Amino acid sequence: MPAQLPSQTLEKAMLFSVDKAEYDIELMFNPAQLDFRQSIRVNQPSGARSNRGQAKVSFAAPEPCTLTLSNLIFDTYETGESVRTRYINKLVRAVQFLDPNAAGGGSVSSSSPPTTRHSSSTRRQAENNRPPIYLFVWGNQLYLRCFVESCQYQFTLFLPDGTPVRAKVNLTLKEVDESVSPADPRTPTATVSDRETDNRASRRT
Repeated sequence: MPAQLPSQTLEKAMLFSVDKAEYDIELMFNPAQLDFRQSIRVNQPSGARSNRGQAKVSFAAPEPCTLTLSNLIFDTYETGESVRTRYINKLVRAVQFLDPNAAGGGSVSSSSPPTTRHSSSTRRQAENNRPPIYLFVWGNQLYLRCFVESCQYQFTLFLPDGTPVRAKVNLTLKEVDESVSPADPRTPTATVSDRETDNRASRRT
């Protein structure tokens, strides 16, 4: 009798927000491929040449890793609801700055000294002067700590009344380090130490 393969539960890839759950984005269908790009930034002064006439180059630093997710499909045809309302608006929100009322703990008490109110307000504004930060996870794989650099989408199917019910999306995710983070970041249910992490360090091994 042939050996039976162990059953496996289908895991959905998602962008897990370290800021707030309302920013979480679960993909409707898993991507067919993950396209990574890594490069090194170089300095090449104009006119600087070696004795052999070649342009002199100095190495600056590794560029952040970029991950492209292409041809992601979101479909609401069966329910008839707008795919823009159900999915796309949340993707568009990922390429906007944080809502100042959604993070930072609300307004400062009026009993606080003026300098404290100003300091807290300024600090909260600085923390929110960025887009949401995500962990791109798929099952037990943590691929990238990132922000959504770009989101391109097309509506490809409509109901007779013009309601869009299918969209094709391309996302570009850019790596960001842990220095860009809320004061109390969220973590996935499975801790980072329990996940098989694919990051810049692991890809060098």
